Amino acid sequence: MPPRQLALSFIFLTALIDSIGFGILMPVLPSLYMEITGEGLAQAAIYGGWLMFAYASMQFFFAPVLGNLSDAYGKPFCTLLSRRTFHPRCLLGAAEYFSVRPSHRRGQITRTRNLTYLL
Repeated sequence: MPPRQLALSFIFLTALIDSIGFGILMPVLPSLYMEITGEGLAQAAIYGGWLMFAYASMQFFFAPVLGNLSDAYGKPFCTLLSRRTFHPRCLLGAAEYFSVRPSHRRGQITRTRNLTYLL
């Protein structure tokens, strides 16, 4: 297979995997928003719309910034910088999600799941 055709097939495979992931996630999002916010479907749809707007606008504004940083300092540096800033936030979110808190029943300590870090 020629290199150009191989590169094109890799791009199509990546787009296919991305589309499949998006198709799996989209039907679940309304019920997830309703569970997290405790609101009805209409209010959860508004929250979902604002979250998607925020995500798209951050990509629109900061993708060129990251591209310019990548051009100036190199791709490996920017990749490591992105992973270093993302990783601690994931650990903090997981620590809060699986935190141990005192229960309201007879002073027992139970493991509670807190979803407020997603908001």
